[in-house]
Amino acid sequence: MKRSFICLIILFLAGSAVDGRSQQGRGRGKKPLMAELTIHPAKDSKAGQKYQLLVKADEQSEDDAVGLYEKAAKSLPENIDSKQLKQWSDTPPDKLPIKQVEKTMQRFKASLALVEQAARCKKCEWPEDDKNLNSYRNLAYVLALQARLKIAEGKYDEAIGTMQTGFTMGSHIGQGPTIIQGLVGVAISALMLKQVEEFVQLPDAPSLYEALKALPKPFIDMNKHIELERENLKKYNPLLRKQFEEASKAGYDKVRVIMKRLDRNIAVLQCVEALRLHAGTAEGKFPKELSNITEVDVPRDPVTGEQFVYSLTGSKAVLEGPAPTGAEAEEALRYELNLKE
Repeated sequence: MKRSFICLIILFLAGSAVDGRSQQGRGRGKKPLMAELTIHPAKDSKAGQKYQLLVKADEQSEDDAVGLYEKAAKSLPENIDSKQLKQWSDTPPDKLPIKQVEKTMQRFKASLALVEQAARCKKCEWPEDDKNLNSYRNLAYVLALQARLKIAEGKYDEAIGTMQTGFTMGSHIGQGPTIIQGLVGVAISALMLKQVEEFVQLPDAPSLYEALKALPKPFIDMNKHIELERENLKKYNPLLRKQFEEASKAGYDKVRVIMKRLDRNIAVLQCVEALRLHAGTAEGKFPKELSNITEVDVPRDPVTGEQFVYSLTGSKAVLEGPAPTGAEAEEALRYELNLKE
């Protein structure tokens, strides 16, 4: 518990966004999280029903994934250029130096094979003090880069397969017993969502509406981690316990915001897919209101419980969500969508 508590306080004091997304539109002035996507009308959602973003239970073995994730972390090459991996995993697919990335990815073949094997295990029984969390972040950037490379090469099924492995890894790590493991799971999952953002912008991308809809809600339940840590606090003497509880309350609130942010990012992308599906049956146009979408159910904003705020100006649509109660203004969300035929 001690390590988790210390990491939580550091996280809160530093104001770190455990998100995996680029911080476009954030920082000074506390602007909302903003993304601008160019999307195309999509075919019927049934065409995308074969895709899943988590490995199906009937495709998983009864083995424990932890040992495989540990082996994957240990098999990572030395002197990894994490900065380069992050930069490439955030580079638009049409600007990715494909030959250079392909050469780099050869170094990670062993690690990727082990991660894919781990994602096909049902059990994931983590120790309380896992010393490989930083290596798991590096593995996540490798997975994100592989997904982006497959997108750039037009290998859509392989890209979805890689994202599936990444989401399952994020879910597995998020099941760990400590808050810091939960946060790392959230960060990995958010990094995979960045690749989904790129995927849905492809001119002929199959709809991922059903795949996004099928993801658990919440995707990673941080309330379980908070309750476990509170139980651990009971082991301390009353005076010390009271000091810890007072010091950690704001940190717990921030953890819940981070959890909700991930669920909101999943929901808004599902909403984007609903808009693509509507455009596919409405002469390539956005609806005037979200209530006009009848092809599929439009997801609600997990933060407010209401529909996302939607506006339409010409061929540009905007999806917005206010900051959660008590959170900074920068926790608000804004997606600007351009529609191309």
